[in-house]
Amino acid sequence: MTGVLTRRRFGGLAAAAALATPTLLRAQGLTTLTLPEPLPDGVECDFLALSLADGQRWQLEGSRTDRRVAPYSTFKIPHTLIGLREGAITGLDHMRSRNPDHDRARPGWPESWLEDHDLASAFQNSVIWYFTQISREVPRSAYRRAMRDFDYGNADAGFANNRFWIDGTLQLSLTEQLAFLARLTAGYLDVPEEHLAILDEISVDGQVAGRPLHGKTGLGERFRGGGAGGWYVGWAGARPAPLVFALYCEGPDFDSIRDLRRSTALSLVEQALSE
Repeated sequence: MTGVLTRRRFGGLAAAAALATPTLLRAQGLTTLTLPEPLPDGVECDFLALSLADGQRWQLEGSRTDRRVAPYSTFKIPHTLIGLREGAITGLDHMRSRNPDHDRARPGWPESWLEDHDLASAFQNSVIWYFTQISREVPRSAYRRAMRDFDYGNADAGFANNRFWIDGTLQLSLTEQLAFLARLTAGYLDVPEEHLAILDEISVDGQVAGRPLHGKTGLGERFRGGGAGGWYVGWAGARPAPLVFALYCEGPDFDSIRDLRRSTALSLVEQALSE
C-alpha cells in the first residue's frame, strides 16, 4: 500500500460510534499523510482509524477495507468478553494450566506458553491454549449469538474446531474490526462495565502521543496465497471517546511483519492525533 492516510469528519460521538457500521465507514473523504518510511519489499499494510471525540476518520490510501481475513489473536478482545459473559473466565486472576493431552506444544511456541497463566498474562502473551480451553467450554451457539450481537465479521464459530479464529473459519474485514472497536469503546454494546474494566486493564500497551494505549496483536498463516498476516488493533485515550484504530499487514513470512505491525500502526496514530 502507498504511504498515504485519508480522513473524514463524521460529526460527534453518537455519529461516530452508534452509526459506526461497515456501510458508514466505507464513505471516503481524502486528506493525506505519508508514512515516515516505505514498507519493506513484499509487505503491504491497511489502516483505518476513527476519533470518537469528534468523528474524524483516517485511512491509509489503497487499504483493502472490505476484504475479510482471519482475526487471529485480535479475537482475544471479544473472546475475553464472551468468556466472562459465559462464566468460562471468572476474572483477572483466573488461572489455567496447560493440558498436555489437549494443548500439545508446537514447534515455535514461546517458552512462556508452557507456563501456567492467568487472564492478564494469557492475553498479553497471546497464549493460544488458554483461549482454546475456553473455546472447549463455551457452546458454539453462545459464540455465534455474541458475535452476531457484536456484529463481528461473519460470526462463524464452526462446529468442532477450537481454533476457529485462527484457521480462517471466522473472518472479518478491516472496516468491521474498526466498527466493532468503536461500538465497544463507546459503550454501545451490551457488555457490563465490570467486564470492560477488565478488558481495559489487560489490554494496556503503553502510551501514544501522551494518551494511554490499549492494543492487541494478531499473527498467523494466510490461507490464500501463502505468507503471513498480522494485525495490531486497539484504542488511544480513555473510553468512551478514544481514537480507535486497526492495522492489518501481509508479508512473505512472520518475521517480515512481526515487529512492524505495532510500530507502523502507532506512527499512523501519532500522525492522526497531531492533525
